[in-house]
Amino acid sequence: MKTALVHNYLASSTVPTKNSPGYTRHELLCLLRRIKSCDKVIVRTAMYALATIVMKASSLLMLPYIAGSLSPEQFGQLELLATFATLISVIAGFALEDSLFRFCGIESSHSKQKMIARAIYRLALKVSLAFFAIGITVSPWITALAPSLFSAYLLKLIILMLACEALIAVPLAWLRMNEHVLLYCFICIAKTVIQALLVWQLLERGRALDGIFEATALSTVLAATALFFIHINSTGFIATDNNTVNDGYKLDKSVLLYALPIVGSGLLAFFTNGFDRWVLLGNTNLEQIACYAIAAKFALALSIALQPYGMWWSPIRFSIFEKERKEINNKVHSTDSPRRYKNTDKYSNCGCIQALLFMLALSLFAPIAIQLLFDSSYHGAIYFVPMMLCIAALKELCEYSNIGCLINKSSTTQFHISLLTTALAIVAMLFLSRHYQVHGVLAALAMAQALRMFLLNHFTQRYTGFSLPVARLTTALGICLALAIYNAQSLAQKELASLMLISQNSIFILKLLCINVAAVLFIIALYFVKRRDGINEFEQTRQP
Repeated sequence: MKTALVHNYLASSTVPTKNSPGYTRHELLCLLRRIKSCDKVIVRTAMYALATIVMKASSLLMLPYIAGSLSPEQFGQLELLATFATLISVIAGFALEDSLFRFCGIESSHSKQKMIARAIYRLALKVSLAFFAIGITVSPWITALAPSLFSAYLLKLIILMLACEALIAVPLAWLRMNEHVLLYCFICIAKTVIQALLVWQLLERGRALDGIFEATALSTVLAATALFFIHINSTGFIATDNNTVNDGYKLDKSVLLYALPIVGSGLLAFFTNGFDRWVLLGNTNLEQIACYAIAAKFALALSIALQPYGMWWSPIRFSIFEKERKEINNKVHSTDSPRRYKNTDKYSNCGCIQALLFMLALSLFAPIAIQLLFDSSYHGAIYFVPMMLCIAALKELCEYSNIGCLINKSSTTQFHISLLTTALAIVAMLFLSRHYQVHGVLAALAMAQALRMFLLNHFTQRYTGFSLPVARLTTALGICLALAIYNAQSLAQKELASLMLISQNSIFILKLLCINVAAVLFIIALYFVKRRDGINEFEQTRQP
């Protein structure tokens, strides 16, 4: 009601007089539209956050129960099987979610987007059936290679679960593209709740590892079935296109050629997010590896915290970028604008600054949580947290700087960059881990991720003219890393192993918090505020 009154007032108001504020009616209307746009972004981001929190929180809440229901050997086997499933899921999904964002995102016609969505879902069905058939065929050989890790029944459950990967990813990506936030959240939360209840019931019945994978496979099949009907209801039946067989073959070929380098990049990512454990196994003891794993869990929290914003931005970034690129090519942008890709620049930089701020927040939270929740033998993880958070932040910065390498019909540039940086990471890990153990591995991973970010940003600028402010990003990241190390060392020395000790050191924690807040304000000023002739650049965008 208030918004309507403001609209009516602004529509009927006259141009301000000399004594009134220096904003025109048009500027006030634009301001109101921006406020509304921000409200939509906040609501959608909050809904994505809710779905993400429920999914991640359920796994964390179930973790103590699952660990208590399994023997240590079974729990270790579960971790290995989960790592194996994560690696193979890259192949099973075949990056069709990214392909949908790319091929639909650049189309302005909604009917054309629907047609492409139907075609990619048909391709997902083919990929899933092929993966299931090949997986069942080779399963006896896989079981024979590692009989202590895989049973024939367990491997078939994993294959069934992974065969549904693309059938779930593509419809969920379509929901995100069309901003059906409520339906997306309902499906994700329903699948999570059903899976948790099934795990609980089957573990109570003594099904152990088989029960966990039975619950996961059943909930996955139910979600894939529900999304099948939702997707064809939204896009139309998958066999109703009037295109010729040759046209469909050409689109499938284009999608597969686009997706193949992304799949390769995903497989290469395993060597920087899994291979490091095997390197440490030959150069340090199991206690250090355990501390390393705990620190990695807290670094993962940074990616989880940024996921809601990324889930909103990823589906629409190509359409926004392509629209702005066409405007640049048509010389629609005015010379008064300080940025060529205004919206792409704004939203990408918002993601980058969020990564840095969450890095600082977790550098305060993680040392306290480790001392409070874990045994003293694991407190060494505190010293690994700062570099882990830095590596996680660099990974997120790469996601906001790679749009120029993905906007074209080929994604081979990103694959070549990933291949180069992965090779560098492997060589550096093998060399540095001999002399510096865990810290050597962390330094190798950080160098590889930093090089990857610089290369992605360089080629994005080379292909499209868009670039992130690398100098300011590097400076801000260096400040955050230095402060994260200071936070970790300061909190580790206080030995905050109980709530009483935390309350006794509340003044110290408050002082540390004030230092971090001051650093945050300085980073924001450094990153966002740029002056030209003593005038803030955001003031220069205002029309006279």
